[in-house]
Amino acid sequence: KMEIEGIKIDSISLKKLSQKFETKISEVDYILREKKFIDLYKVLKDSVILSVENYRLKTIEKFYKLDREDDITSGLDSLVAFEKYLESNHEDILNEIVKYNKQDCKSLIYLQEWIENLRPKNLESNPQIVSKQLSENAIEQIKKENDIEKKINDIETEDENIISILRQLNFYNRKEQRPDWWSHFSNIEKNTEEFIEDNNCVGGLTKINETINGSNRIANFIFPEQITKMKTGDYVLDQNGLNRVFISNIDYGNNKLSIRIGKDKPIPTSLTPSTPITTRSIDNAVSDFIINFDYKNSYPAIKEFLKREDSKYKQKFNRFNNKKN
Repeated sequence: KMEIEGIKIDSISLKKLSQKFETKISEVDYILREKKFIDLYKVLKDSVILSVENYRLKTIEKFYKLDREDDITSGLDSLVAFEKYLESNHEDILNEIVKYNKQDCKSLIYLQEWIENLRPKNLESNPQIVSKQLSENAIEQIKKENDIEKKINDIETEDENIISILRQLNFYNRKEQRPDWWSHFSNIEKNTEEFIEDNNCVGGLTKINETINGSNRIANFIFPEQITKMKTGDYVLDQNGLNRVFISNIDYGNNKLSIRIGKDKPIPTSLTPSTPITTRSIDNAVSDFIINFDYKNSYPAIKEFLKREDSKYKQKFNRFNNKKN
């Protein structure tokens, strides 16, 4: 839904890259937690009326006079050029793509300066965002992950493949769930319109009626036209991410939805996905395995499995079967 390249796209790219290459994850966490990403498209759309058909970056550049010199003039052109580069491996095409992306970055800087110059001088700036300190549990968790990483580096083995596997196993579930947690904290800051646009959510619920059923209440709603992945039988959360909600029925054709929620809980106005399941015990068990990896008789079956060797227990089982026969 973004029309200005670079803001939400970059935040998504940073998340994916940090996960894919398992690097700078703490730094990305910090950037997201401190809300360093500013959606210039939203700022511009909400505060300035322009005589243009849309607010795409290339469309509004005329207002702050950015003169592009590149042959690639749009995101679509960039994709076509990249396809040509993959076919021809021609460096000139790649250089043009890099130049186009540099121009986009330069344009965003110009746009920010232009918006700031438009702001009335007597308009008060928004208050500074209060820095959120890491909790003691988060600091302890980061230290534990780093300690395990050092332990992996000290393991004595000539098999580099084993080291690579252990690095991937180090708090694997926590790493895999990180994007879901990022989405969760992003969701609870959304407004109704953003919930409606996000197909992982349901936004704009309007209550029709409700009934009390023991310790729960059953509430029926209608909702605006939207696409959602939520389905009957899902356990989800309210718009604040605080209260658990069970979707007892959802009618996509008539935009109707029924939920079950604790009778002492407030009626939700939107629904967001549940948080990931807790995997701490699994990750801690894997950590114990890595810490004790160098001990000769520790976890023999798992070590044989990682080395793709036949287990001695399998060999004993085969000998037992042979004797039996």
